Amino acid sequence: MKARTLTLFVVAAFLATTLATRSVAARAIPKLSAKERAAKIAALPPDDRKWLEEYVAPIILEDERDLFIQLTEPHQREIFREEFWQRREQAGLADPLGPGYRNRYANFREAAATEYDGLTSDAGRVVIIHGIPIIQEFRDCNEVFRSVETWTYPNQSGASAVQGVQRELQFLFYRPSFGGPRKLWYPAIPERELLAPSSCLGSAQQACRPAGAPTVASGGGAGGFCPNNAAPQTCDAACAVVATIERIKARGVADIAVAMSTPPPVSTEGLDKLAERFATLPDAGAKPLYIVVWQVSTFLDPQPNNLQATVTNGLPLSLPRTYKRSAACPRPECLYELLPTP
Repeated sequence: MKARTLTLFVVAAFLATTLATRSVAARAIPKLSAKERAAKIAALPPDDRKWLEEYVAPIILEDERDLFIQLTEPHQREIFREEFWQRREQAGLADPLGPGYRNRYANFREAAATEYDGLTSDAGRVVIIHGIPIIQEFRDCNEVFRSVETWTYPNQSGASAVQGVQRELQFLFYRPSFGGPRKLWYPAIPERELLAPSSCLGSAQQACRPAGAPTVASGGGAGGFCPNNAAPQTCDAACAVVATIERIKARGVADIAVAMSTPPPVSTEGLDKLAERFATLPDAGAKPLYIVVWQVSTFLDPQPNNLQATVTNGLPLSLPRTYKRSAACPRPECLYELLPTP
């Protein structure tokens, strides 16, 4: 029996389809596991890592972050940063977004650091995400409440808002210690935490009554201190504070948590088109391109009608038109019938 060996270079039939698809479809942003994300962030240059993890961390969206950390060239990351701000400075966006947002955001961070208890405090985090609030203080109620403040954002809304209906977003802060940093109050925190130690009140609702009206002192006030014969406290604005408490309770803990941590909503339309501009970015939507070497040994049987070929190395892709897969054995190592070239 005589044998001869030839090598065929086969370019997968996927090539033409893949190139045609990529010419008209935007590139999908590859999804990363937590481990992959951490590794790519650690590999960023220090300035880029600081920009991502500190400066824009409160407002960047997940898809934006995954795209940014997969960019490999400095000019790519610079282009990304410019478009990041442009998406947030379009006219018609709800507060705090819109024209000039890049500068306003820098001012929000400065204010959070210097006027609102620091960048990582409850108050500082709200300012960074939502901007400078309208603040109402209740100084004449400091004998009743622990330096409470209501923060209002007239043109923003929480997660529980009815879609298409704009409403105000409101927070309630208090100071657990005199002169200490503000703390956000939410329904999971007992209302008694809002009461001044010497208020002689058992609940915030008891403060909402006309001055001089009787009530029952309960438990010696929030701090367990209530002098003998001391009268439970109230103030002119007590009912307004209680009304704010009830509104926040109606929103629920989840809505407050979302408002504290969710970036201002912005459309990411066009982000995939931005990814398409960066040739070094892996394409999650592209089909793999194989250039496969097929080593085919042909065994020439003395019988002229029994010409056969055995594929000894390759992948289960379609062969050139000269060959046909054996119907009896679909595995790539099985015999293929050698046919005349069409």
